[in-house]
Amino acid sequence: MRLVLSNPRYLIKRVVSWNPAREVLQAGLDVMPGQLRTLIMNYYFGSGVRRASQTFVPDQQALALYSSKAVAGCEKARSKLGYKPQFDFHSGMALTSQYLKWAYADVLGSVIGAQSEYPITEIPPAKLANL
Repeated sequence: MRLVLSNPRYLIKRVVSWNPAREVLQAGLDVMPGQLRTLIMNYYFGSGVRRASQTFVPDQQALALYSSKAVAGCEKARSKLGYKPQFDFHSGMALTSQYLKWAYADVLGSVIGAQSEYPITEIPPAKLANL
């Protein structure tokens, strides 16, 4: 209860996560006059415009998520499903990196430019066929 009183947006988030309540609220929002709808949307969801003097500080949950170390493993898939990976993590990520450089070569070329310390290479078709 203390959390709800200290942060009313928490209550709003909980209510709108329930589909029937979200549908009722959306129907009410749809029939509101434009200025009132804009006022409510800006209050609860922000205007999308950040002022120069405004500083964004993420909440504690977001900070914990961003500062945690990610751990990836397939032990559970091995034990429960009998999964046998064809590549270890590092070689799989190297192939993924090559693929992404190939798939987004036009974007990388426009962003990085012609002079780059990361040359864009194509993956030979024979190598792709073996994946």
